[in-house]
Amino acid sequence: MIVKSTEARSRQAAAVFTLAQLAVPEYSEMLKLWEICDDCFAGETAVKAKGDKYIYRPSSKQGDSALARKAWEAYKGRGKFPDLPSESLEKMVGVLCAKPPDVTFSGKAERLEFLRNYATPFRDGLDALFSRTVENVLRSGRYCLLLEPDNGDGTGFHINEYRARKFLRAKVNYADGESYAKLILLDTSSIDYDYSIWKEVYSPQITLLALTEPTGTAPAVYYQAKFGSSGVKIAGYKGGGAVWEDPEQHRSALGEIFGMLEAFRIDDPEPSGCTVFNVPDKFGQTLDRIPFSCINPASLNFMRFERPPLLNLCLQCLHILNADCDHQQALYMTTDPVAVISSADAERKVELGADRVLFLPEGAKFDYVSANSAGLEQQSRNIEQMTTAAREMGISLSGADGIANTPVGTMQLFRNSQTARLQTVNQTCGKGIEEQLRFAGRWLGMTPEETARDIRFTPSSDFAEIKATPQECVTLANARAALQLTPEEVRKYSEKNGLADPRPWAEVKPELDAIEAENHQARLNSVAGAFGFDEENEEEPEE
Repeated sequence: MIVKSTEARSRQAAAVFTLAQLAVPEYSEMLKLWEICDDCFAGETAVKAKGDKYIYRPSSKQGDSALARKAWEAYKGRGKFPDLPSESLEKMVGVLCAKPPDVTFSGKAERLEFLRNYATPFRDGLDALFSRTVENVLRSGRYCLLLEPDNGDGTGFHINEYRARKFLRAKVNYADGESYAKLILLDTSSIDYDYSIWKEVYSPQITLLALTEPTGTAPAVYYQAKFGSSGVKIAGYKGGGAVWEDPEQHRSALGEIFGMLEAFRIDDPEPSGCTVFNVPDKFGQTLDRIPFSCINPASLNFMRFERPPLLNLCLQCLHILNADCDHQQALYMTTDPVAVISSADAERKVELGADRVLFLPEGAKFDYVSANSAGLEQQSRNIEQMTTAAREMGISLSGADGIANTPVGTMQLFRNSQTARLQTVNQTCGKGIEEQLRFAGRWLGMTPEETARDIRFTPSSDFAEIKATPQECVTLANARAALQLTPEEVRKYSEKNGLADPRPWAEVKPELDAIEAENHQARLNSVAGAFGFDEENEEEPEE
């Protein structure tokens, strides 16, 4: 079963949480940050579904009574969560992937040309892989890739993808000025739907990627070992966590994994000591390195956990939601006055109509009381300022307010400051995919020097070069949408108005000559037709 919703991902994370004790200490702290970002990217419904985890619950809305729950739901419902995280993520990915990367396979590496269009098990090309890598690095600050050889004798490879939660720990060795992974631990557990029993089944599994210990006559060999084979039926979910149909079966499945791991010897592995043992090879050749890349926003460091790039934007939007809940509650109280009767004897009868008092005992008082509206305007201004600050945290293709008509030079400086982090993410994601392609070259028998020379993956950096002011960008975008301009018409407009560099004359001249020849022939045909002659492109009648 393929799950895509945030709720389903949270359930799966809760189900496999017990395996997190195998991870490095930073992992548990990063889990909280990843969950915050995932919920914020999913939008308002996902955030509000978590209740008081993200929204402060006033004391007047606490309790399990029906009235308290109704008041709490109304309080949450009035506040608005700005959808800036997902909008900013979409814009950033669009900017970084607007132009395809430059991919080069030369020399022996020409045999890898097929990866340009078929790089993953789902038959995606390198363009789609790069787009997903950028998106996930921006979302969570980490994305992992593993090169796998296809079965058979053909020159086939594919790249498997792992989200941040799947990477548990790594051990790094240093030799001859190079750092490389000695072992990597991945959580490859899954939740599948068993149609024979019509229930979800959780299958815990740990995958170990490691190198054997090299000897004087033989280099290290890369191998894979998988631990875990038992499935556990899920009865349901409660509080975001899985409820096992048989808790003892769950404990037994995890105990089996931990027991095999404790007895397994990494440097001298025994295939019988794990559930699945595999030494990946291609053309009878193995690798002396683990073909695994861990991509962070600014590095390919296995040991370093980096905060998600858009975390501060997500936290800011949560602050805005809390502030707006308070503000909307205050507005509600000021516009919905409460009827108050004072100085009335409890034993004396009071009669009320639909919206007025019909009978009031002598000496009693009746008033409509509203909350004081002082400070509401200041609250509103504060929320607007917070929203403006949140917008500036994300990228804006039209620039920031107040600089819409600044000179191009000033705009370029602002643009550089806005895209500095994006350029780093762009370059790091490109290096990660390039590293995967060079691992494939190593499997073909190429030396490290040959792979560095003949295999290149360079993402486009044109997004950081801007020649137009924000107002011109907005004008061009609006014109393209309203007039349905073709890409060629947009290019000509940009060149004519100095918004982009003109194309080289050697490239443009043949196109202009072809257009002129076509127009010239059209004029000749028009004249010939006026005098009753046959047009040149008409076929001569057969005799």
